[in-house]
Amino acid sequence: MILSLSEKRRLLIVYGMQKGTVRFHSPGRADVDAKAGDLIIVPIRLPHRFSNPFDEEAVFMNTATPGFFVRYFEYLEYLIGEGTVLTPEINKAALRRFATVPVSKEEVESLEIEGMGNESVAVAETETEGEKFVDFLAEEKRGE
Repeated sequence: MILSLSEKRRLLIVYGMQKGTVRFHSPGRADVDAKAGDLIIVPIRLPHRFSNPFDEEAVFMNTATPGFFVRYFEYLEYLIGEGTVLTPEINKAALRRFATVPVSKEEVESLEIEGMGNESVAVAETETEGEKFVDFLAEEKRGE
């Protein structure tokens, strides 16, 4: 399974491999194959995804700091319980609720070319549609 590339705008994520191997992908960087016992730390704002292209089951645990991101999984559970089919669009909307936005193809291409050495690439300089949506929801909640 390959999840879409996304950027956690406010989260530091740590993955601890328990069993098998998972491949971590980030534009402009070499893929990392993490095996049981390995720890992967994903800095705030680093776009990433992971996959398991191997023939064995992989199990990992992860933490997100601050911990509000766990509510994303609770929200998915709620949607499934309501009978919602989790399409890519529904998942993207759910991610936006928790400060996680899809990275555009243009941003991925820029990162692949320039790498993450320059933190001021397009991802850091421009507000994405997902961020605008999150800001809109926050303003709406405050009554602005």
